[in-house]
Amino acid sequence: MWPVMAKNLTLKQQKFLELRLEKGLKGAEAYRQAYGSKMPPPLCAKQAYRLLHNPKIKAYLDRAEEVAESRIKTAIARYAVSRERNVAELARMAYANIADYTVAVGPEREINLQAATRIIWRQYRRLQSRITRKGGVRTQGTFGGPGSSSPTSRRQSKS
Repeated sequence: MWPVMAKNLTLKQQKFLELRLEKGLKGAEAYRQAYGSKMPPPLCAKQAYRLLHNPKIKAYLDRAEEVAESRIKTAIARYAVSRERNVAELARMAYANIADYTVAVGPEREINLQAATRIIWRQYRRLQSRITRKGGVRTQGTFGGPGSSSPTSRRQSKS
């Protein structure tokens, strides 16, 4: 996630940063692993503190923090729940067509979840294609939903 490619850092400093940023190790443990040190933990912590305050390393850490914050802000903006989104979802539910979820049987209407399932799968596939287009999280198949080409759904439809 944070490839350390700083040309002005030593290999051990780069390793220290990789352990600190990618694996989330505390300073002392990252120092111990990067430098292969057998010093007692308080001395490793002191050396790690010095490394973290080294101007070259500090600049890299500041840049990594800026990148992380911008990614967090982007994710929050993308997935934020807003008043407008809530109102739109409530409106969609309020104006849903009851025929999509029921079937007429004589003078009565009975629940028909097949139509609802088709609607849900259609929305799922639409969401899946949007995620794939944006290069986000990819899912494996459609889990045997209607219209799926998975072996499970073919077996079920023949029964």
